[in-house]
Amino acid sequence: MEIVVHSLVCMYGLLTLVAGVVQWKEKGFSIRSLLFVLTSLALVVSSFIPNWTLYLIVVCFISLHLLAIWEGIQTKGRISYSHHGFRFVFHMLIVIGVIL
Repeated sequence: MEIVVHSLVCMYGLLTLVAGVVQWKEKGFSIRSLLFVLTSLALVVSSFIPNWTLYLIVVCFISLHLLAIWEGIQTKGRISYSHHGFRFVFHMLIVIGVIL
């Protein structure tokens, strides 16, 4: 179970990292893109640090939530509640998986 959860965290971090880099290339440099990239890197790194995994994952997930809300407000002018609800449920499942 632990390997599956850490693999999910690493893959999620890598996918978010790719999305941040693509956004950076398409729209140019922005603080949001930089923060997405840095948070994603921290998420990937958290997969390999056993003692700090839970704390780092929680901090990264909170950061990703805030960044996603900021991104939605900047690009669409609103918050997509269904998107953030799904993201929250996914993050909670991973956190529960790390705890177990």
